[in-house]
Amino acid sequence: MNATVRKIREFEVFDAHESERVTALRQMIDALRSFRSNDDRAPFSEFVRYAQSLLELDDAELSGRLRVSRPTIGRWVRGQSAPHPLGQSAVIQTLADLAMQKLKRHQTSARSLAEVVG
Repeated sequence: MNATVRKIREFEVFDAHESERVTALRQMIDALRSFRSNDDRAPFSEFVRYAQSLLELDDAELSGRLRVSRPTIGRWVRGQSAPHPLGQSAVIQTLADLAMQKLKRHQTSARSLAEVVG
């Protein structure tokens, strides 16, 4: 297989994977924007867990972005605690902002790779 064909096949695999990730990021952004804080910890915990996974951030990275301690992230993810509803809104907004940044990076990298292959 020549180099051009290999690059095209690599791009096709990359493009399919990126398409799924972009779709998931868009869905997460929509879900985060529709989040309404309340005293129920479960939905907040699920949002934080899902966002952390999709954003590919470990507890230390996420805690730095949200300006809370690493153990706090662990408690949120396990549903053992949650910030006050006003604090939840700020966390959700930050997660949505991080998702938008990641979405833009994915779209930029896909365009760059398409230019190399094309």
